[in-house]
Amino acid sequence: MCQTPVPWYIIYLHLLLYHEDAVGNDAAEATYQYCATGSVSNTTKAALTADVMAAAVPGLTGTGLAVRMGAKAAETSIKVNTVSKVVKASVHGNSKASTKAQHAYDIINKKTNKVIKTGINGGQIKNGKSVRAETQVKKWNKESGDGTYKSEITHHEPAGEGLRTRILDYEKERANVLREELKAENKHKRP
Repeated sequence: MCQTPVPWYIIYLHLLLYHEDAVGNDAAEATYQYCATGSVSNTTKAALTADVMAAAVPGLTGTGLAVRMGAKAAETSIKVNTVSKVVKASVHGNSKASTKAQHAYDIINKKTNKVIKTGINGGQIKNGKSVRAETQVKKWNKESGDGTYKSEITHHEPAGEGLRTRILDYEKERANVLREELKAENKHKRP
């Protein structure tokens, strides 16, 4: 038996509405929770509130059960979404299992108008430029001292299953087509 005093509203609901199974179950659950923990869960409070509303509206039944089912579905959805985010976050962007959007870029020697490097990246794009490519361009322009290099995005691969394989295939084909140009300055490493 419960040694803690039970709030009057739980006893009142339990006695007043006990004739309907769903309401009786919610009131009994509230009584049990209060006796066991000294408090009542928000879901149970919401179910009791829905039961009171149902008692006031003729023909409206099962609202407490609907509240509980909705709360359970929301809780499950939150858990699934959280697990999904953790799994996605744990897959490295360079992994073939990555589903993160990717882009391909070329770095071009402005003097010769030849592509000296081609690459792929899943990082940011700012002002229509690959942040990764622009980092390399800035480094090489600083080394050359004359602003010789520029970058261009050549392909976008939207997020989704199998995208990493597609972007790797694109990079390989592009490198093979540009192989002679890429050899000129020896800045392109692979593929």
